[in-house]
Formats: sequence, C-alpha cells, structure tokens
Amino acid sequence: MARKLRRLSCRIARRSRDRQGASIVYIGIAMFVIAGIVSMGVDIGWIRVARSQLQTAADSSALAGALSLPDADADAARAKAISFAQHSSNEFAGTQVSMQTGDVELGMYWPPNTTFYLVGQTLPDGYKVEESDSNAMRTTGRRTSARSNALPLFFARIFGRTQIDVTATATAYVYDGPTSDGFGIVGINSVGSNGNGATIDSYLPPNYNTRRENAKCASNGDINMGNGDIYGDARPGVNKHLFQGPNSLVTGYTAPLTQPLVFPPAVAPGGATPLGNFSGSTLAPGTYTATKIDLPKDFTVTGTTGNVSIYLNGNLKTSGNTNGNSTGTASRLRIYVIGDHTIDIKGNSDIRMWLYAPDSTYDMNGGTNFWGSIVGKSVKFIGTSNIHYDESSGGSGADDPFKVLLLK
Repeated sequence: MARKLRRLSCRIARRSRDRQGASIVYIGIAMFVIAGIVSMGVDIGWIRVARSQLQTAADSSALAGALSLPDADADAARAKAISFAQHSSNEFAGTQVSMQTGDVELGMYWPPNTTFYLVGQTLPDGYKVEESDSNAMRTTGRRTSARSNALPLFFARIFGRTQIDVTATATAYVYDGPTSDGFGIVGINSVGSNGNGATIDSYLPPNYNTRRENAKCASNGDINMGNGDIYGDARPGVNKHLFQGPNSLVTGYTAPLTQPLVFPPAVAPGGATPLGNFSGSTLAPGTYTATKIDLPKDFTVTGTTGNVSIYLNGNLKTSGNTNGNSTGTASRLRIYVIGDHTIDIKGNSDIRMWLYAPDSTYDMNGGTNFWGSIVGKSVKFIGTSNIHYDESSGGSGADDPFKVLLLK
C-alpha cells in the first residue's frame, strides 16, 4: 500500500511540474503578445504625430510658395516654399523639416475638373501647361530610407522593424475671387453685426470724403449684417448665407463662394527689429517684431514715405478716441498678428492700417472708423462702426498679405 501511495504521489508531483512548465510557456507567450500590442500602439501614435507635423510643414510651404507665384519667378517661389517648410515652428518629430527642390512642383489648377496639372502636362482643352502659367504649387515632405532619414521606431525593433517611411503632400493655388483684385475685408469664420449702424464701404486715397461702392467682403461662414450696410460685394462661404435685416443694404455681388478661402499664418521674417512691448506715439518706417502693442491716443508713422510692418505675437489694444496713423495712408501701417491674440480697438477711434490676423478675432467697438484692409478669424461690429476698404490695397500685389489661396 505504501508503495502505491509513493507512486501516486510521484505522478501527482510530475503532473504539477508539467502544469507549472506549461503555465510558464503560456505566460511567456502572453507577455510577448502584450509587448507586441504595446509596441504597435506606441509606434502607431508616434507615426501619426510625426505625419501630422510633416503635413503642417507641407501645408505652410505650399501656401507660402503659391502666394509668391504672381510676384516672383519659379525659382524664387520654390525657395520661398522650402524656406517656410524649414521654419523653426515646423518641427518634424523633434527635428527641423528638410525639403528639397524636387519636392516642390509647379503647375496649373484647373477648376472645371478640380485637377492639378504639372508643368508640361496637357489640359483637357489641349493646352500644354508652361512654367509661366503656374497658378498652383504642390509640395511634398519626405522622410524615407531612400534619403537616409526614415522615421525611427521604438518598440517595433523587437520584431526587427527599426524605421518607417513617412510623406505628406499639400497643394495650394492662387485664387482671386470673382474679380482680379481679391478680397479686402475677410472674417474667415464669420462676419457679423449686433448693431443697426454698421457700414462697410470703400474709398480711394487720397480722397477720404467720397464713399465708393467697391468694398469686397467675404467669409467661409455666414455674413450677418443685421441692419448694417455693405456698399459693394458680400460673399458668404460655400453653402453659407448672407443675412440682412429689413433696413440692410448690399449693393454688390452676394453669391456664395465656390471655393473656401485659406490664408497662411503670419510669420515674422528674419532681421526684423524687436520692439518688445510697444506703446510709443511714433515709429519710423521699417520691419519690426513686438510682443504687445498699446497704441496711445495719437500714433504717427514718421516721414512721408515708407511703411511700418509689425509682426505681433501678442495683444493689440488702443485707448478710446485713438487716432492711429490718421494722417497717413493705410498701407503705411501694417500689422501681422501671429497666432490667436486679443484685438481690442476701443470706441470712437480712427485707425488707418492693413491688419492681417487670420488666427485672431477682431471685435470693432462702437464709433470706430477703420480705414484699410482686414483679415481676421472673425470680424464683429459692436454698435455703430464702420470699415472703409482701401481700394488701393487691391487685395493682391507684392506687399499685400491678403492674396486668397485655396489649399487642397
């Protein structure tokens, strides 16, 4: 009996050891599978972030390059695109983006079939696209093994995969709207009024006393004027609407846009003079950067020629009853707002400038007369306010930031 019990005990012990060994194998397999899932999750997230950053660089380079096509030769436009791709804000996976000349392609965007044709290709009507015809640019950011700069992976190395190719492409074309001179009053998301006396009209310097009816107002969203007036065009976005009260007047073209408007972000150029927090009453012509602008009651651009261009990465404010550049032309004071900041022009002010703030909202307080051109994320009239569009700005030109682009 004792012998049988010993044999039974041995068999039980062997089975227990077998089960333990099998459990270890199963645990090892499970850990391997879990490690694989974790590695896939981490690396997939890394790839998505990197591709998003690369897409941002491609977008900004295409927009900047296409914007310069009307005013620069092909080589200069390519150089502009590459420069924007390599800007310090366009970091790709922690490193500066690298873009080569071959990554920048010129061609013609053909609206009838919404197709981009490269230089040398033939349009549906039989016309062969030449470089001088270019109205569009396609840029491609690449990080590939062929260039010895593929994106490195982390946990996927466990399975022998150390890197992956990543590319991003963007196409932008110059779009001028229904007339050759583009738009000068733009609220990208919306244009609206909550008062009864808001007015948008136009003038042609130096005659400031004659109202003209060539204002060019547009938005990707709705335009809601309440009982305000627009002496000129009012173009809401694709499938959007123009809303008017019973006493509202619009004298120009009101059909919705057929393509969305896209504006590149404001980027400060190299070599600009830093102002820091600026609150001075005068400024000489030149290119500047600022972290804040508080315009005093009276502000003047000195001299009779030359322009002041300020790239502002901060808030823009004025005191009430401000006369900003009120004795000069609007083109002499140009403010480019970098990012989303507060634009607070107090009531009863008289301001002449070109304001480019595609990421900021502009609320115009009652009694304000704004002379010039505006691009804002949204533009809202509060009370009785007026925007007088400077026809001499034209909505285009080598020094005009308001050229309208379409990004595909």
